[in-house]
Amino acid sequence: LDIKSSGSGCVKVQSIEGDNCKIETEHGTSILQSVKGQKLHVQTKGGKVICLGTVYGNIDIHASDKSAVTIDKLQGSSVTVSTEDGLLKAKYLYTESSFLSSAAGDITLGSVHGNITLQSKMGNITVDSSSGCLKASTNQGAIDVYVSQLGKVELKSHKGLMNQASKREKWIKADAPKGTVSFRRQSWFQSLKLQD
Repeated sequence: LDIKSSGSGCVKVQSIEGDNCKIETEHGTSILQSVKGQKLHVQTKGGKVICLGTVYGNIDIHASDKSAVTIDKLQGSSVTVSTEDGLLKAKYLYTESSFLSSAAGDITLGSVHGNITLQSKMGNITVDSSSGCLKASTNQGAIDVYVSQLGKVELKSHKGLMNQASKREKWIKADAPKGTVSFRRQSWFQSLKLQD
């Protein structure tokens, strides 16, 4: 399945199964509802991307400009989603490995499972519940994460706040009911990890 639309043309793909599904739009909305495929690729220059129900497969979504990506549930071994200036929002992610990134948009996630890497330069990152390994980094955005099950968690924010701390009280709240939490303070220079 290979669909291209121009201008404000919208695309809706519903209740299909197949090997490959490729959708490209300019300013129209792309809707995937209950889709199952080996490879799913969605690209938009300025339209919304909406995933309804459960979308299965190795998924690659790229949204340019102010395009927003809204996801009910993604399930697959490999998931890559990127936005530029638009919101990236997902309720459920069940993946072996996910890479979600945004230049200036916020990344807002509900329940995530598996190895998840999140990157946003200017936007904020929020995760309601993480089970597995989580890496989240921002340049100026804030990070607010709740870890529900023990896994490796790495949070980095260059200028942003962690867990809504104010400028006067910079703090990190960590809760590991059955595990241990360790923190290490390091300078900017040490964070470069240069060899002696």
